[in-house]
Amino acid sequence: MSMSFLAIPLITLSLALGLNAGRSGASALPQPIWQVDLHSFGYDGYKPNREFRTGPTLHPLCFPSNGVLIVSFLKHDATTALMAPDRNNGNLPLKLHAIFLSAEAGTVQATKTWPTPHPHVDVIPARNGQFAVLLPGKLTLYSPDIEPLKELSIPLPPPPLDPPYDMASPQGESAVLGFSGKDSHIDWINTDNLRILGSWKEPMTTCSVSDRQLAICQEEGFVSEVILRDVTGAERLLCRDRDNCGLAQFVNDNLLCLVRTHSLRLMTTSRQMLFSQDFPEDDYIATPMAISSNGQRFAEGVWAPRGGNFDTNFRTLSKRVMVFNVPTRQWIYILSAKEQKLKAPMSVALSPDGTLMAILDPSAIVRVYRLPDAPSPP
Repeated sequence: MSMSFLAIPLITLSLALGLNAGRSGASALPQPIWQVDLHSFGYDGYKPNREFRTGPTLHPLCFPSNGVLIVSFLKHDATTALMAPDRNNGNLPLKLHAIFLSAEAGTVQATKTWPTPHPHVDVIPARNGQFAVLLPGKLTLYSPDIEPLKELSIPLPPPPLDPPYDMASPQGESAVLGFSGKDSHIDWINTDNLRILGSWKEPMTTCSVSDRQLAICQEEGFVSEVILRDVTGAERLLCRDRDNCGLAQFVNDNLLCLVRTHSLRLMTTSRQMLFSQDFPEDDYIATPMAISSNGQRFAEGVWAPRGGNFDTNFRTLSKRVMVFNVPTRQWIYILSAKEQKLKAPMSVALSPDGTLMAILDPSAIVRVYRLPDAPSPP
């Protein structure tokens, strides 16, 4: 490690025993406060490489506010199938479906659909209960009452079209849209007014976005780097490591989570290390699955490989979902995937205040759990 850190309190944990170790402050698991079967809305669950040739880029769950959970999914147009029964289902037009549920009760508040020619779409949470819908060639901002407020035209690269990539900042004030391929470029957008803050003609190497900075992950030879870029394009180094800096994910404007295959670190944008944890070799982790928009909590998934290798017949099995409380720097909630019969959660979301966690699994069941109150800081 070629970096130096300022001397501040650092918490380091080693999970030698997996679930039982490092459980300080974690509460017992209650049952979900509600669950909804999406089959009743026409969704059959996610079947990789079956419904859509490249798989959807959609993030199915988001909380635009503490009181509303949006569940979104893609489905081939059933009306067209009835009109042309001889057509192959894979060639039918698609529709993006959104279901607006009460976060506390799971009751349906509204539904809406958007036609789309291909599956590269998304629903992006914004601030103040607003949300944006990404469709081919445009991004539309909606009010909490699902009324369109503003539309931004997004020119698509020429064919062959690689799937676009989008990500929202944890606080919801900005988002990044990236396109790879021959005409690679990145657009950094303010989601309050859909104003483009910056554009760069380069491949999508952005790991994460906050309301003020981009985190760019790159490798040069055997050296891994994470670079921070502001809206003017000015850059500065956050991490440079011969082993691996890891993938970077903003938790809030001033804090990032750096994740390697078996370790997790919390680092401020001023390069101060706040927390570090090593996991056993049979625990695999990725960047946080969900972050509360108040920047106080994030959810992390732990999984294990099952069968084959990383090139052929590779499968994963979810082991647990854990919720981390930033102010006290501890895991406060551990959800056993085996106990909840979650083979592979395909989406996780935290409410803006971090009190609720929603999970969608491939069988099309949405579950919402209430998280414990934050313990007092040490």
